[in-house]
Amino acid sequence: MNASVPLILVVMLAARVAHSARILGIVPTASISHQLPFRLIALELAKRGHQVTVMTTDPIRKNIQNFTEIDLSMTYDYWRKTFDFTSLSDESPIEVMETWAPTAKSMCEIQLESQQMKDFLRSQPSFDAVILEQLIYYCYYGLIHQLGSPPTIGFVSLGAPAPVLASYGNPNNPAYCPDSLVRYTDHMSFWERLYNAYVMARMLYIWSYVTMSSQNELIRKYFGPDHPPVEEIDRNFSLLIVNNHFSVNYPRPLLPNVIEVTGLHLEEQRKPLPGDIQDFLDGAKNGVIYFSLGTNVKGSAMPEHKQLAFLGAFTQLPQRVLWKWEGDSLPGQPENVMIAKWLPQQDVLAHPNIRLFITQGGLQSMNEASYFAVPLIGIPFIGDQHHNVAKMVQAGIGYQLLFRDVTADSILKAIHTVLGSNSYRENMKRFSAVFREHQERSLDTAVWWIEYVIRHKGAPHMRSAALDMSWWQLLQLDVIGFVVAMASIVVYVLFKAATYCKRLLAVNLKQKTA
Repeated sequence: MNASVPLILVVMLAARVAHSARILGIVPTASISHQLPFRLIALELAKRGHQVTVMTTDPIRKNIQNFTEIDLSMTYDYWRKTFDFTSLSDESPIEVMETWAPTAKSMCEIQLESQQMKDFLRSQPSFDAVILEQLIYYCYYGLIHQLGSPPTIGFVSLGAPAPVLASYGNPNNPAYCPDSLVRYTDHMSFWERLYNAYVMARMLYIWSYVTMSSQNELIRKYFGPDHPPVEEIDRNFSLLIVNNHFSVNYPRPLLPNVIEVTGLHLEEQRKPLPGDIQDFLDGAKNGVIYFSLGTNVKGSAMPEHKQLAFLGAFTQLPQRVLWKWEGDSLPGQPENVMIAKWLPQQDVLAHPNIRLFITQGGLQSMNEASYFAVPLIGIPFIGDQHHNVAKMVQAGIGYQLLFRDVTADSILKAIHTVLGSNSYRENMKRFSAVFREHQERSLDTAVWWIEYVIRHKGAPHMRSAALDMSWWQLLQLDVIGFVVAMASIVVYVLFKAATYCKRLLAVNLKQKTA
């Protein structure tokens, strides 16, 4: 009996190797919040025996079995020079959309012209599947075609934009599905529904007719003229993995090939905090407020009068404040404030003395606060942050403070509101319980579906028939037109019959009275 154990292990190992696949991951966005969730998927795939290559702006630069990286970190130079994130808090969704085409064009050119990419293409690799961050980087469709068009899987680290859902034929009703660029919840007024519908329509236009057109030119430049149109490849993805879940967003109808996961980047094991931070948190008799605006928005880059507003508010608090501050020093730093250029955010939020998290409203930060049940104050700046903060407010787990309204008084009001009411902490405990259930299974879910697509050669059986229909067929305009026409004919016939009967009756009455 015991002698059969090694044989079983050999058979299991052989089966695993036989089913291993060569997988290419492409995540072009120069932001760790976009990179980290996919990195965890890629590492798990490598751990399960697949040969994984990842094009990333944030390489981990470690020797890991079955895991290779293509370094695209040079993109950060453009990213940081182009965008002043602290000045974007009041931009409208339309203003944001207008930047997409030039941004995508510049980033694609930087990455495709890099020596790392040229070396990769020269090696003529082959893959069983490609996983692409499915945003505005259509230039990579040229690369996918050059690789022989293996099954392609989309991935987004935030809520899927309307054009991405449309490329799968997924319904996206603006009446109760707020786009990630708008500041609404799923319960919208008439005017909010009207604006949400306008934003979605405008986004579809810019995405399809401006950004796609620009990217088609890049594909011809870098991959030659003999290339299928972007629109054709865009409608033939096998699967979409969305790292935003109804447990932290809103329920919506999803096709079988649109998979929601959440909190992929969350770590199961806690690491010891640096000694000075541990002592600062441990010694806080009145608790600690954690303040971080993420990786893109720099606290040290905000206008001086805004910095003074935070300092003025924090000075008046009995709580200690741990502030992610990118500068070497903080002029006027109060005694109850500690600054650090970098902080292990998950380990900080796990500390029992953390009472409140002041955040920019990034999805990963919201996930972490949800996991550790820490109430929030959201100060949104860019992208989906306004959308996320609106959800915090609706769920009763956070308070919204717009950056333009930041003063010492408004900061104190926000802090006292959240800390002064037990409802925020109780709501967050309930919210956390739901989130944790779905987060626990998310990584396994994402990996299982990727392997499913590979096993079933792209899983064409999940492709929606909606992709083969025109927009007017999807909206049933032909059916509605037919019904209206038939109803009109019936009404017309009945009207004519009634008119004829009325006239006939009038003639009979006239004859009787004659």
